[in-house]
Amino acid sequence: FPVITKLSDMVDMSSERSMSGLAVRCVAVESLRFLTLVLEAVRPTVVALIAGNPKFAKSHTDFCASFFARAPTIVDQALYLMYSAAPAAMYSPMGFVASAVAKASYNGKQPPEESNRYVSILVNELKRVWQRMEALRALADGESSMADGIALPRASMEALWVHISARCSESLLEGFATVRTCSVSGRGLMAMDLTALYRGIRNIHPLDSAIVAAE
Repeated sequence: FPVITKLSDMVDMSSERSMSGLAVRCVAVESLRFLTLVLEAVRPTVVALIAGNPKFAKSHTDFCASFFARAPTIVDQALYLMYSAAPAAMYSPMGFVASAVAKASYNGKQPPEESNRYVSILVNELKRVWQRMEALRALADGESSMADGIALPRASMEALWVHISARCSESLLEGFATVRTCSVSGRGLMAMDLTALYRGIRNIHPLDSAIVAAE
């Protein structure tokens, strides 16, 4: 069978420095988004050309309408797949959170005074991930290879940040679901832990409200 797709040699999936070619992969999917905008811009011209040619009008009109209707949806799905899957390779909090929540006590009798320490550790890991993305954003000098010279798009950073933050929040909630004994004060501590995580995420970099609403 013919090879339909092939990952470019530019993408070094084993490179820790480039986060497995993250910038190159993001530029690729964002190029698809740009392509749909270009296609939409030329759509009236294409439709007019087909309609004005009796040889193609009958056989191509329906196909053309279907193509232009489906292309944006297909590209949006590709973008979502990329940005929802990439955070798992960047940082996976599930193991750490599950272990931390299992060790924490949510059965206390006294109202909590502060969130658990593991939340600070989680926030620090998120800060490290954001700093690494910022480094990829600034890396446009082509220091060691062509792939290294491609900067991470700002739009990709914002989308990745929303997804990785959501992954951490979901991991924390899943961890809470495994707690077998929880007092009223313990539920307050859970709320405090979750609030501390949200606050930490906002302090590192605010979430893009438009992306959050779209997801």
